[in-house]
Amino acid sequence: MLTILQLSDIHFSHKEGSLFDMHRELQDGLLKFLPELRERVGNIGLILITGDIAFRGVAEQYAKAD
Repeated sequence: MLTILQLSDIHFSHKEGSLFDMHRELQDGLLKFLPELRERVGNIGLILITGDIAFRGVAEQYAKAD
């Protein structure tokens, strides 16, 4: 069975250490939760990211999301 994780509108934005990043708490929470999710559902065969990946669509923000 193929397990797919879909994430939408993750909005990666500012550089690390920046004071303004309204989605940082959600991003950090997601990264902390992923190991627990793997324990619950097993291996994730595909991660599908839809919606807005970057806040402003600039290369630096896509690099951070990567």
